[in-house]
Amino acid sequence: MSLTLQKRLENSCKDTGKVVSFYNDYSGRSMYGRLCVGITGPWADCMKVISAVMQDIAAANGAHGVLQVGEWYDTLLSFDMDNMGRDVILYWPKLSSIPKVVAAVELPADATSPEVGDPCCADTEEEGVMKYGTITQIGTGVQAGLAWSNLHRDFCGDIPTRKIDGMWVFDSF
Repeated sequence: MSLTLQKRLENSCKDTGKVVSFYNDYSGRSMYGRLCVGITGPWADCMKVISAVMQDIAAANGAHGVLQVGEWYDTLLSFDMDNMGRDVILYWPKLSSIPKVVAAVELPADATSPEVGDPCCADTEEEGVMKYGTITQIGTGVQAGLAWSNLHRDFCGDIPTRKIDGMWVFDSF
């Protein structure tokens, strides 16, 4: 299974021994509550994390994935930055938070995959309240494994893996 850019950032931060921390739910300037991933720590150490992720991507893709590597590098280098005391936070508004997986469910052999326009729903964690909408985008490239819907502004989650009454169910909201 291919790692997402978000997961690669998280793993590289863990390798620093807590010098650089990974944020899965950062909302930076002009994001108006939208969440994305970020890393925080001393500037030089944050750059080392980015370098490690680039090396990881190159090693994983080799000569066969030159276009994907270039796309990932462009995304990785398109960060925004805020100061946090003596440290910085680098964050990527285009990289949504890593969805929290509630339960992994295998699709039955006769099931189909979700497609843009399919109906979907998600539990809002408010007792008895569900949100209903349609799938608006299926991720590719660095965002493979993710899907977007109109359940909430720019809502993104793992590609739904199960259906209830013909409706794809997002396990995270």
